[in-house]
Amino acid sequence: MKIVTVIPLSKGVFKDQLSYFTSSEVSVGSLVTVPIRKKMIHALVTNITDAQTIKAQVKSAPFSIKKIEKVRSSPIFSEDFMKVAQKTADYFATTPGAVIESVIPKSILEAYGNNDLPKTNRVATRKNDSLKNEPYIFQSNDNERMSTYKSFIRESFAKQNSVFFCLPSAQKIEHVYNMLEKGIASYTYVLHSKLPKKEIVTTWKKVLTSKHPVLIIATGNFLAIPRNDIGAIILDFENSTGYKMIQRPFIDYRIFVEKYAEQTKIKLVFGDVFLRVETLEREKGKEFIAFAPLKFRMLQQSRQHMVDMEKQETDETKKTFTILSKDLNDLIEYTKENNEHLLLLTSRRGLNPVTLCGDCGTLVRCASCSAPMTLHKKDSKQIFICHKCGSRKTAKVTCENCGSWKLVPLGIGSQLTEKEVVETHPDAKVFRLDSDNATTHKRAATIASDFKNTPGSILIGTEMALSYMPASIDNVAVVSIDSLFALPDFRGNERIFNLLLRLYNKATKNFVIQTRNADAMIFEYLIKGNLMDFYRNEIAERKDLDYPPFKTFIKITLEGKKETVTQEMKKLTKELSQYDALAFPAFIQKIKGKYRMHMLIKLNKQHWVDKKLLLVLRSLPPSFNINVDPENLL
Repeated sequence: MKIVTVIPLSKGVFKDQLSYFTSSEVSVGSLVTVPIRKKMIHALVTNITDAQTIKAQVKSAPFSIKKIEKVRSSPIFSEDFMKVAQKTADYFATTPGAVIESVIPKSILEAYGNNDLPKTNRVATRKNDSLKNEPYIFQSNDNERMSTYKSFIRESFAKQNSVFFCLPSAQKIEHVYNMLEKGIASYTYVLHSKLPKKEIVTTWKKVLTSKHPVLIIATGNFLAIPRNDIGAIILDFENSTGYKMIQRPFIDYRIFVEKYAEQTKIKLVFGDVFLRVETLEREKGKEFIAFAPLKFRMLQQSRQHMVDMEKQETDETKKTFTILSKDLNDLIEYTKENNEHLLLLTSRRGLNPVTLCGDCGTLVRCASCSAPMTLHKKDSKQIFICHKCGSRKTAKVTCENCGSWKLVPLGIGSQLTEKEVVETHPDAKVFRLDSDNATTHKRAATIASDFKNTPGSILIGTEMALSYMPASIDNVAVVSIDSLFALPDFRGNERIFNLLLRLYNKATKNFVIQTRNADAMIFEYLIKGNLMDFYRNEIAERKDLDYPPFKTFIKITLEGKKETVTQEMKKLTKELSQYDALAFPAFIQKIKGKYRMHMLIKLNKQHWVDKKLLLVLRSLPPSFNINVDPENLL
């Protein structure tokens, strides 16, 4: 009889480890099925002890030890991988099981459980004793990065090393695959969650059984693939928010791959046209090595022009809100006449992002969320939709504060832009790509393909559309982005700059920005292609305000009845008083009728992981969401 310690692989189980007994043959790293709260879940074996040696402890335990229902596979993961899962779990104040479940799909676990997959690949394990961890960063335009990666991958193959190429989304994978697969297509494999389950399992099996080194192009939730000869991980588009999970356990795949590369002593490359400010600052502190000289000046491949919309308005035009400037109307005509392509970007979907009362200034808000509602057009009728919870109500409402009918829609959404373009250019071939009319990956890809294959066409889209666009487009214009400046987000400037830079790099002939905030320095940095001055200004501001990378942020969120939430946060503030914990209402205080509060803890980088604080965080009930290195504090 053996007492087996396991890590439960379930986000709903908030225990690091559990103990069971079995008389079956089992090994560390094996996949087993165990009972938890009348459910059967997968778990990984981390320790095995002969029951005879701890007989006294078992008898005196205040609970009965249950039996493992089934040993489902031989060992899957290496000891190094298990250590990385534990270190990552400590960093994000979660459990190793939640980390492992985040880097391996459920369909793969089920396949292992059914013994449909080999435990690992058949190539020899890499000898790591003489190797050292080499973390690199690579900042340059997309074409230069991909060209360099191609050479690096072929060099790795020559050394009998496989490469894992990590990307933030399925949409990015298609473009990168097309740029890298030439000449090595038979050794290149794609994995992402939008593939059918059967195809995922089949591809995983091919990766493990290939005797030749392979290139795996995949999203972060496939990082657990147990291929022994991986000699490098390339994580590209490093500045993307897609690497940070938006739900529990809030893992950041960038942190996981750093810890994995350090543990296994393999090369790691972070790449982007403009890396995160904190990453650049760490390079300055010698934590990273430049893979190639960092590019802080973008070459101008298109004509750049900024339109000050305030100056566009005359006494006559001020009577109606101007959506398309003369310059943009001219660019639309130019695109049609020359059979080129034009991408028009707006920061929001719908008609108007916000609506307020013209008499008292009160915003039209969602009754259950308190979030500002967006005006949309559905089936020829105008309605308000909450983008937080999906609630809807008719546009024929009065001000909830003063009862006035004088409701004024503000801002420019993708639907409103489409309406304006169609009305002013009736012969234009217009497409729109946002989450309202492209609810699936297939639908979005179809719209993007129709746009690319239609000369003289115009695509109106939100940021979502960028993932489906080719590397270059003749003409690009920003219709409206000013609403993003209004969000109190400590990464807001960087996010806006990165979005604009991605657009800037796609335009080959014309790049136009419309704004009512023309004095913002961010536009000057962009038009001049001056990444260095933006970085210097941003990092200086963050240092003054004690923001990342100079501090580690831990955000704790609780939602429920207002009285209960307030009371619980007050108690936790007292418990964490030595960490100067600060509790405050969320930017959107209600979602689906539940009141929300955040708590912020700021720690010096070298003080996290703090074992005492980690113990407190792990002891909190599941109703508390713990987010280490949050993307924002909203």
